[in-house]
Amino acid sequence: MQSRGQRRLARQLADAVAEAALGRKPRVPEAGRTAWRWFVALTETRGRDLSGPLPISFAEIEAYGRLTGTPFQPHHVALIRAVDTAWLKVVREPAAAPGITPDIFDVVFR
Repeated sequence: MQSRGQRRLARQLADAVAEAALGRKPRVPEAGRTAWRWFVALTETRGRDLSGPLPISFAEIEAYGRLTGTPFQPHHVALIRAVDTAWLKVVREPAAAPGITPDIFDVVFR
C-alpha cells in the first residue's frame, strides 16, 4: 500500500504529464525527478498496437532495472505505473489534449 506522500507525489507527476500535454514545461517536484527520468526512459520502450500506445509493462520495468542496475522498490514501480496511466489517459483522450499525438507528446519529454 502506498503512503500518503507517495500518492501525493504520484498526483504531482500526473499533473506534470498534463502540463506537458498542454505544451508547458512540466513542473516536476524534486522528490519525483528520478522517477520522471525513469518514466521518460521507459516510455521509449512502450509497444503500440492499432489502438495506439500500450502501457509500460512490468517486464519492461524489470528489464530496465536489471540492465541499468537500478534497484527498483515496489513503490518505485507503483509510481512509474501511475505516471504511465496519466500519460496514457492524455494521449488516448483527444478532448483532454486536442491536437496532441503520442509522438508530439514524447518530444516534450526529451
